[in-house]
Amino acid sequence: LLSSSRTWTPASIRRVIQNSARKVEGIEPWALGPGLLQVDEAFQHFTSHQEQSIAFDVPVDVVVPARDDARGLYLRELSEVSGVFAANLFACPKFHEECDNRQKVAFEVNVSLKSTASWCEVPSFMVLNASGKGFEVRVETSSLAVGAHFCEVLGFDSDCPSLGPIFRFPVTVIKPITIPPGSFSLSLPAQRFLPGTIDRHFLSVPTGATWAEFTVKPKELEGNHMLVLHCLQVLPSSPVTSRNPTELDKYLRLKPFSHVTERVSVRGGVTLEVCLCKWWASLGEIEVDIDVVFHGVEVSSEILAIGSAEPVGLLLSAPLRSESISLSSKLTHLRKLLRPNKSTINVRSPERDLLPNSRQIYEMELSYSFEQTEKEMVKVTPRASMFEVLYDSP
Repeated sequence: LLSSSRTWTPASIRRVIQNSARKVEGIEPWALGPGLLQVDEAFQHFTSHQEQSIAFDVPVDVVVPARDDARGLYLRELSEVSGVFAANLFACPKFHEECDNRQKVAFEVNVSLKSTASWCEVPSFMVLNASGKGFEVRVETSSLAVGAHFCEVLGFDSDCPSLGPIFRFPVTVIKPITIPPGSFSLSLPAQRFLPGTIDRHFLSVPTGATWAEFTVKPKELEGNHMLVLHCLQVLPSSPVTSRNPTELDKYLRLKPFSHVTERVSVRGGVTLEVCLCKWWASLGEIEVDIDVVFHGVEVSSEILAIGSAEPVGLLLSAPLRSESISLSSKLTHLRKLLRPNKSTINVRSPERDLLPNSRQIYEMELSYSFEQTEKEMVKVTPRASMFEVLYDSP
């Protein structure tokens, strides 16, 4: 490419690599993306389309404005996949900051839209200019089977369709398994595992559930085997850079004539992803049955402030079934009311601390005393009653 003295941009290189990549059967689209890199095909694609499309060198971003400009549509919860889900997308070309305004004015592409799946509907045509263009996508989820589904919304330059898509927008739909009411339990289909075999399920956690119990039962087991259990819920309150508080990553050691039970904290009404695979270094084949039972105990408050004025009530409820519980508590904060043992009123600077009409500002200084031994090793935080209204409060 360098020896041919052809002009190129990061957007054009990325586009020809994606559009010339080779798909690989049997690999999930979330793991492989557009496909395997084909160097020769990418170079031929570049040389044959460089001068044929005005959108060749310009990247085009497609986002969902209603979802914080998400670059894909991810439908996971039961409320999102129970019918038709409509979302407004916005496609916008991204010009270089030093781009000539005349190039922006001249940018106008007739875009033909295409969905790679019949359950995702998009308009057939739109005109894209430098300021961007919005369009609607409709996802029909009621006809989808249980499991994970993926498709892409592709935009082609209708004047040069052989260039390939000028933008790609991924759509992922997770259709969870609904837990039958009453028993709030589920038996997953028996699965045979070889090293590296992955078995993934998505469960719609019943409302009111606070933990789930997984029981793995091997069949005709010879020797010891190891499985890996990974459970995950996507919670809006979880930081992106840290582990989810309900996430479980556990190694299960299976022995003959025994079963393993693990418990994981869950949030009711949120889809739970359950992934079970055989450890790569655990040789041999194994077949297991998996039973899932949901439990729930809801607490009115996880933090109690106990004072001397009146007793504090704690309400417990078990919305799914009768549960046996064992309560425990831990004292984390001790609040003491202190009275000042010394108080003085001082006159502030007459040159600086004056109100209108030459009214003087005064300062009240309160002193408090308390004892703390080295063995206690506690952190003391003063909380004066007027900290929220004082100007110089810490």
